[in-house]
Amino acid sequence: MENPPVTQALSQPSLLDPSLEPFSRFPQLELWMQKILVTNAAWQMPPSSKEMIPKYIMPWITLVGVVLIFFASFIGGALTLLLAPLAILVAPVRFLGDLLLMLARGAELALMAASIPGLFARTKRGWVFMFYAELLGVVWSVASFSLVGLLVNALGFYIIFQIKAAYR
Repeated sequence: MENPPVTQALSQPSLLDPSLEPFSRFPQLELWMQKILVTNAAWQMPPSSKEMIPKYIMPWITLVGVVLIFFASFIGGALTLLLAPLAILVAPVRFLGDLLLMLARGAELALMAASIPGLFARTKRGWVFMFYAELLGVVWSVASFSLVGLLVNALGFYIIFQIKAAYR
């Protein structure tokens, strides 16, 4: 019987580095992204950045981002619900889509908020919650046809994979 792809990938000498060990419940996706965004990346972050970003920048940017996204989502959600009767009459399918996107944004916000203590403590759990938040961000960007959102998510994935080794 053949080894599963994740076991094969982990048994390769080039992937025995502990920073390449999958943290999330999506090990194949994580290893694939690790290969693209770190191992085969055209540009690597300098070691000083890989230390400074998780220590000083990432937790604070996430905290500020959670607050800003919360208020923006609150205002957008309030307007959506305020105009719900009119929206249901005029464009019921669009209203349902907006409601689902609002719920996805809420789930992303919850994951980002859950990651904050782990980001400050630099634990695997904090990194994993940020990874899941980025995954939800991709879903949200694709569902809302946002190219800018996809580019921001790609940058977010690049950063979190470059600094992954700082989380234990």
